[in-house]
Amino acid sequence: MLIDTHAHIYLDRFDEDRDAMLERARAAGVDVILMPAIDVPSVHQALKLCEDHPGLYAMAALHPTETRTATEADFEAVAALCRHPKVVAVGESGLDYYWDRTFDERQHSFFRKHIRLAMEMDLPLVLHNRAATEDLVRILHEERDAAADPGRLRGIFHCFEGPAELAREAA
Repeated sequence: MLIDTHAHIYLDRFDEDRDAMLERARAAGVDVILMPAIDVPSVHQALKLCEDHPGLYAMAALHPTETRTATEADFEAVAALCRHPKVVAVGESGLDYYWDRTFDERQHSFFRKHIRLAMEMDLPLVLHNRAATEDLVRILHEERDAAADPGRLRGIFHCFEGPAELAREAA
């Protein structure tokens, strides 16, 4: 059994051949596909696909680049969606400094909320890190160290461009 842990197949660009793509994936031995969120509407799109296709599962979160305009209501919607049985992770979440550094603090705030949500819901965290390794690792450590049950913080890096030493430190 193979699991694709990160596929945004709910995006419009897959509309024309999504079913054929899913058939090819199954024929190649991919039995499970996890779909990370970008924003609240993307979680709903992923959940709709989950209804129609066995082996598909959703994640819920606000992508770091979406936090520039995200609201508390958006986060609350994500938190509510994490209770859906087809939502299997909080993601994709993290920090992305590559494109724009004007809203770092908003990214930090939403990232911390996602970490706490993942621990509260006992879900893995799917991490996105782009040009922000030191801050991301620092925030992970701060949140883990402040947690009542630090063992509940677990997950995977989807995107990590830091040195191996920092990857080991993050683990």
